[in-house]
Amino acid sequence: MKSTLVALLAFCLCLSAIGAGRKQPDIVLILADDAGYSDFGCYGGEIETPALDKLAANGLRFSQFYNTGRCCPSRAALLTGVYQHQAGMGHMTKDRGIPSYSGTILPHVPTLAERLRKGGYRTMMTGKWHLGTEPKQSPVARGFDRFYGTRNFIDSYFTVLKHCAVFLDDKEVLPGTETPVNHLHPDQEWYTTDVFTDYALHFMDESFKQHADQPLFLYLAYNAPHFPLHAREEDTKKYRGRFRDVGWDKLRQQRYERMVKLGLIKKEWALSPSDVSKWETYDAKLRDELDFKMSLYSAIIDRMDQNIGRIVEKLKSAGRLNNTLIMFMVDNGVPGTGVHDWRGLFAKNGR
Repeated sequence: MKSTLVALLAFCLCLSAIGAGRKQPDIVLILADDAGYSDFGCYGGEIETPALDKLAANGLRFSQFYNTGRCCPSRAALLTGVYQHQAGMGHMTKDRGIPSYSGTILPHVPTLAERLRKGGYRTMMTGKWHLGTEPKQSPVARGFDRFYGTRNFIDSYFTVLKHCAVFLDDKEVLPGTETPVNHLHPDQEWYTTDVFTDYALHFMDESFKQHADQPLFLYLAYNAPHFPLHAREEDTKKYRGRFRDVGWDKLRQQRYERMVKLGLIKKEWALSPSDVSKWETYDAKLRDELDFKMSLYSAIIDRMDQNIGRIVEKLKSAGRLNNTLIMFMVDNGVPGTGVHDWRGLFAKNGR
C-alpha cells in the first residue's frame, strides 16, 4: 500500500423515503480493501459490478474523496470521524509509545458503533477489523453487538492464517487452519468474501426477527481485493483471456476515456505516462501469465459485487431497502506490489 494520500473510491446510496413509524434509517457501510479508483464499472472499469453500478446509478457517486494510504489509519478515521492521529492510529497496529501511534483506537475516542448503539441502533460487523487484537480493543469492546471476522489482518481467502484467528463475538471459533469451516454452511468451501457475507445476512435476519423495532448498523469489511490473488475458479473463467490481446496500455486508455465520458475526470486532465514496459514487448507466455493474474484480480472484485447484491436483496425482501443508507468505499488504493515482484502472491490454480 502506498503511504501517500490517495483518492478514495466512495459513493453512497441515500434513499429519502422514510418508513412509517421508523424515522431512523438502517445503515450499511461496506469497505473494500486495496481496490483501484477505476476498477469498478460505475467508475469506468471493465470488471463486471452490476450491484455496485445499480447503487451508483440510483445514488450519489463521489468523484473527489480522500483517505489515508494504509489499512489501519483509514479504518480508525472511518470508525471515529476524526483524523487517524487523533484516534491513536497514526500508522499500523504496533504501539510506538505515544498516543498518536498507539496501534489501536484510543479508549477515550468514541467509535461510530458506540455512538449509534447509544442512539438506539443494533450494531453488527463482519470481516476485517485490523484495529487491535486484544479483547479490550475488539469490535465487541468498541460498540458492536455482534461480530464475526478477524481482529487482525487476513491476507488469505481459502485458509485462516496462524495469526489471523476468526472470532464470533469475543469467542475464537477458528484458529489458523488450512481447512476452515463455514459453520453456517459446512458443506460449502470456505471463501472469505462469501463467509463474511453469510454472517452479515445471518446477523441481519437475527436483528429483523429479534430486534424489529431497532434500526441496524452493519459494517461489512471485506478483505477483497487485497493480495494474495485468490479467486474461485468459476469467477476466474469469466475473465480468462480478456486481457491477453488488449494489454494494459489499451486498457488504461479505455478506462481513461470512460472516466472522462462519465464526468469523473476532466478531459483537460491528461493520462499520466506509463511506468511499465509496453504490453507488446512481452512474449506470448508472459502475456498469458499476466492475463491470468488480471483475471484473478477481476474475479475477486466480481465475487465481492455478487455478495453486495445479496445484501441489497436481503434488505429488499425484508421491506427495508427504501429506508436504508448504503455506503461503499475503499480503505486506500491498489497495493504497490511491482509488476514482476509478486513473491508467490498467487498460485497457478488461482489459490
